[in-house]
Amino acid sequence: MIMTLILYVLISALHPFYASVTDIVHKENSLQITQRFFIDDMEDTLGKTFNRSVSLSDTSTYTLNDSLLGTYIHSKFQLVADGKKCEFTFLGHELEEDAVWLYLEVKNVPTLSTLSIYNIAMFEIFSDQTNIVHVEQRGTIKSVRLFKGQSSDHVSFIED
Repeated sequence: MIMTLILYVLISALHPFYASVTDIVHKENSLQITQRFFIDDMEDTLGKTFNRSVSLSDTSTYTLNDSLLGTYIHSKFQLVADGKKCEFTFLGHELEEDAVWLYLEVKNVPTLSTLSIYNIAMFEIFSDQTNIVHVEQRGTIKSVRLFKGQSSDHVSFIED
């Protein structure tokens, strides 16, 4: 038993974990969205996607990085609220320790009964990428886990 546990810990330490977390909050007639990715994973992804070297911590390339991040996330992340495709605005990004935070907003969402989520961010680079999405409305939180093979899901706030 102890050898199995030690082996599991060693394998886990040698194999990186690829994950992102997206928080979507419905309030004030909008969807306010934050996405968290590991900086090194996002740099690898942007580098391969745009065929260039990317350093998110280089403050001299902040505007370029912001543009690359916005272009990338627009091609990998989509929402449909109550049957209507959402057009989000990429507001910018911020670095915090080992994470890059992306900020997005969808305006003019007065009600939210169902939300379909499509998120394939980093799937093309990391075959075991997991994208966790939490959706909050009036204090109720619903969550989905997306991965290769299940790149979309939905949450419902309709009372059964």
